[in-house]
Formats: sequence, structure tokens, C-alpha cells
Amino acid sequence: MSTIKVSVCVVAYNQENYIAKCLDSILEQQTNFRIEIIVSDDASTDRTPEIIMEYFHKHPGVIRPFLHKQNISAGVNFQFAHNQATGEYVAHCDGDDYFLPGKLQYQADFLDRHPAYVQVWHRQRLVDAENTIIGNFPYRYVNFFLGRRLSLKQLAISYGLVGQHSSQMYRRSARTVYENHPATIDYFYALNIAAKGYSTHLNKFLGCYRAGNASTLTTTESGKLFVEKALVETALFYTDKYKLGKQFYGNLWMRRQVTLYSKMKPSDVFEEGFIQFIKYKNFRFRLNALLVYLFVHSSFNLFRIIREYFRLKRNIIA
Repeated sequence: MSTIKVSVCVVAYNQENYIAKCLDSILEQQTNFRIEIIVSDDASTDRTPEIIMEYFHKHPGVIRPFLHKQNISAGVNFQFAHNQATGEYVAHCDGDDYFLPGKLQYQADFLDRHPAYVQVWHRQRLVDAENTIIGNFPYRYVNFFLGRRLSLKQLAISYGLVGQHSSQMYRRSARTVYENHPATIDYFYALNIAAKGYSTHLNKFLGCYRAGNASTLTTTESGKLFVEKALVETALFYTDKYKLGKQFYGNLWMRRQVTLYSKMKPSDVFEEGFIQFIKYKNFRFRLNALLVYLFVHSSFNLFRIIREYFRLKRNIIA
């Protein structure tokens, strides 16, 4: 029997309405290699475990179910599932998201052809509970503004606008296992993997992300604060470990999270982050700074943002 080429890790919790579509979308992938589907359920209280076992009995040679009796948290469940992977490459999918045809073959072919790259994402359709398309992620011109070949430092700046974890595929050999389990573990491991090589984003729709799901942590204010705090902790961890310094803190979006835990005025935080982008030599990164600033700013006043850009540039660079 051939060896596993791609391990698909599915994490699930109370997703009885979506898990079947998720698993069907993976099983229907046409590939010229063997895959395994690792499904780790975090002690769901609905029919999710039952549905998982139904699929296991139909596909015992492909699906590997892990049904936890007690809730172990989303972060621990994520890491547990990925620790079971045996394939050369590992793809991730949340239990309420799903793949589009050709996803696994397309990403695996890319990694086969580009040994210097350790992980790859793709564009996602945003869908509601009825699978109606309500948007796209990320924006269309992400590769133009950020470039296709992302280093660890570049990814630290751009990840919030590039990678959605249900679109990720990475080399298993590039991942280092840590004992801690941050709430933003997908972000944590994206940077962890990026330390081993280049990352990229494919400008092709190969999956669907379930937006606004009630089980998502960020749908409540307390959940948002919890995640934002974890993002900051992740930022500090990698800034210290890999000496990312100012380029990492130049991420305006991350600065917005830091604002919640500092005494600085939001305007001061924006300006400091904006200055770092202006000092960066890559023009595309500077232009992207303007877009990110516009994206996170509450007023969305394009004229005022552009005017501020040139004011800061004149005062700092001149």
C-alpha cells in the first residue's frame, strides 16, 4: 500500500449541521496520491460524534476518528489533531468549513514543485449557514501588495490579510511542536512553520469558510478580547524568539489589538505602526500599510487617510 501523501486534519465541536459537508468535500477530492482524514471532536454535545462515526464506518481506511470524552479546548484539540498526522503534507479544515474540488492536488503539486516553500494558503469563499456566498477572503490583489514569496518577517506583517487556516497546507517536517496551546494556535503555528522556509498565497478559490457561525469564539465581545489578547502574546513570543523587532510591531492590525492592553491613545498606536511601514523600503508594503490602515480605522475616510500618509511621510522621511 502506498504511503500517505497528505493528512487532512479536521477539528470539530458541535457542528452537526456542517460536519457531513466538510467530510464529503474532502472525500470527493480527486488526487493521484493517498490521503488520510484525521477528525478530532472536542466532546461535542450534539450529533457531531455520531455523524463522524458513520463516516468512519463507511471509509475505515481513510478516516481516523478521535472522540474526546471531555472538552480539551479548541487549541489543544487543534494541536492533538495535527500531532496525529503521518503525511508528508498536512492540510487543515474546521468542521464547519469545506473544500472545493481540486484543492488538495493543487496545493500538493505546488509544494512538490517548490521545495523552498513550507506552507501555502489559497483564497476562500465566505459562506453563511445555508452555503450562500457572502464574500471572499482575502482581497483580490493580496499578492501584488505583499508579494508571493513571504519570509517569516513578511508573514508576521501580512498574515491577517493572507491566510485563513482552513486553506492552509504545510510540510509536516517544518512544524515544531510546543506544549503551550494559545487560543490563536493557527497563527502561532503559521509563524512557527514560516521559520523553516518561504510561505505563499495562491490566488485561486479552493475552499469555503463559514462566516458568522455561532460557535466561533469571536462572535462574543468576551471571546474577541480573549483572542486579541492571545494574538498579542503570540506576537511577543515570536518577536523575542526570532528577533523580528520593529517590522513585526509595524503590523497595524496587531497594534490595534495592543491598544486594548496599553494606556496609549489609539491615534498614537496607529501613528507609530504607520511610521514603521513608511520607513520600510518595499513600496508594495508601504501601499499595503495604507490599505490596512483604512481597513482597521473606524472612519474609513479615504481622503483623510491619504492626507495623513503624506503628512507623516513628509515629517519623518524628509
